[in-house]
Amino acid sequence: MAAGKSATFVAPQMRGSRSRSSTDFRLILQEVLPPGARVRAGDVVAKFDPLYMLNRVDDERADVEERKMINRRIDASTEIRRTQLEQRIRVGEANLEKALLNLKTIPVRSAMAAERFRLEEEEARARLRELHVQRNFFDQSERSQLRREELALREAIHDLDRAQANVDRMTFRTSIDGVVVMGQTQRGSDMAEIEAGDEVRSGHAFLQVMDLNSLYLEAIANQVDENVIRPGAPAVIRLDAVAGVEISGRVTTIGAIATANRYRPAWVRHLAVRISPDRVEHRAYPNFTGSADIITGTERGLTIPRECVRQERGRAIVDLVRRGPDGEISREPRTVELGLANHTRVVLRSGVGAGDAIACP
Repeated sequence: MAAGKSATFVAPQMRGSRSRSSTDFRLILQEVLPPGARVRAGDVVAKFDPLYMLNRVDDERADVEERKMINRRIDASTEIRRTQLEQRIRVGEANLEKALLNLKTIPVRSAMAAERFRLEEEEARARLRELHVQRNFFDQSERSQLRREELALREAIHDLDRAQANVDRMTFRTSIDGVVVMGQTQRGSDMAEIEAGDEVRSGHAFLQVMDLNSLYLEAIANQVDENVIRPGAPAVIRLDAVAGVEISGRVTTIGAIATANRYRPAWVRHLAVRISPDRVEHRAYPNFTGSADIITGTERGLTIPRECVRQERGRAIVDLVRRGPDGEISREPRTVELGLANHTRVVLRSGVGAGDAIACP
C-alpha cells in the first residue's frame, strides 16, 4: 500500500566550510515520531541534534564581532595616519611659502645666502611634491585594506547565516495531515527502521508522512494478463495484516512495459498495476502488503476447479460420481459447456444438474 499524497523528508545538506570541524555536520536524529503516529500539518515530526552546529553558530558570531572590531580599529588608525599626513603637508606648504618669501630678499643678500635660499626653495618644493604623491598612494592603500576587511567581514556574516540556516534545517515540520512512515537504514547485516539516535547521511530520505485518504495498492500482474486487464476494471483488495477485510476498488494505472525481476527467470515478466480503493479504509496503512482480484468479467453459475475438467476431441468433459445399487462407486463422463474462467476455477454453463457430484483428480 502506498499513498498518492505524501511528504518525503530528506536529511539536509549542511553548508559551510569544513575546515573548522567536521563533526559540526553530523546528522544524528535527536527526536522522531514513532511509525504510525498521526500528525497534522505544522506538527514537528523529526529533529536532528543541533548541539555541534549551535557551537559553530557561536563561533561564527564571535568571528563577526571580531571582524567588526578590526574594521573599527582600522578606521580609527587610518584616520589618525591621514590626519598626520595632512599635517605634514600643511607644514611642507608653510616651508615652501617661507622659502618663496626668502627668495624675495635675494637682492639684498650675499651670493652664498642667495644660493642657500634657492636650495631651500627647491628642497621644500620637492618635499611637498613627495607628500602629495604619498597622499595618493596612502588613499589607494587604505582603500584596498578597508575593502579587504569588508570582504572578510561579509564572508564571516555569510558563514554565520549559513550556520544559522543549518540549525533551522534540522527541525522538520509536516505540510500535510497523515501518518508517519519511517525509512530504513543498514544496521549491521540487516535492514531496520530508522530510530532516534541513528546517524543519517545527507540526502537520505528517512521519513514520510502519507495521507491515508489517498492510499492505493501498488501491485504487479503477469504479462500474460495484459490483454484482459483494462483501466477502470473493478477489483477487490485484501490486506495480509487484517484478515477478512475486502475493499472494493478499480484499476487506475497499468504499466506500459513489462519488466523482469532479478529473482525470477528473465522470460517471466510482470506489469505494474495501481488499484485505487472506492472508499477509505482506516484499517489500511502504508507499507501494508496485500493482494487484489481484478474482475475482468462476471457470470453466474456453478464454479468448479479447473483440474476437474479435461479436454477430449475439442469437448470439455467432467466425471460425475455415480453410486450403484450395491454401493459401488463409478464415474460417468459428461460433456459440459464452459463459461468464464481464471487460472484456478471455471464456470459450468450446462451439462450438470442439481445434486450431481463431480469427481476431481
